[in-house]
Amino acid sequence: MENTDLYFYSPLYLDGSRRDGRDRTNIVSQKHWRRHNQLSTGKMRILIELLITGFGIYQLWRSFHLKRKGQFTLGTLKKVMFMGRSAYGLIKFYPKKHKPIVIKIIGPRFTFDADGSSVPVLYDPDQPSNAIVDALDTLWLTPLLFMGIGFYGLYQEIFVNLSSF
Repeated sequence: MENTDLYFYSPLYLDGSRRDGRDRTNIVSQKHWRRHNQLSTGKMRILIELLITGFGIYQLWRSFHLKRKGQFTLGTLKKVMFMGRSAYGLIKFYPKKHKPIVIKIIGPRFTFDADGSSVPVLYDPDQPSNAIVDALDTLWLTPLLFMGIGFYGLYQEIFVNLSSF
């Protein structure tokens, strides 16, 4: 059984022949396939960066919507579970004219106080389950962080990596 890995990685002599005795007839197609693979990988990265950017834009739109239309209430932190440096908590709040609702939030350890502490909550009066903690990081920093990562990745992929071809 022949090892084809040597064919792709065997060094060239000065006259263009290889140590394994093969000539350079297939080098052009190898370069073509390498470039094709880089382009298809680039397209996949662009798709991933677009999804990250879209998620950030959606979260930012949701924050604007809740700030404009939402109602403010105080919720109660019911349960906190710590997982390494991060934690998630269950917050129960009572919207007007609706049953009590419990939402899950995830964040760093230092954002959570003890069980039973009050937490500011913004919710949509038409759909109270669409709620978010009224804090700087959950309303603005997280969406802007996702948008920044997505836009930076798109810039790198479109203007830096694909312009080298």
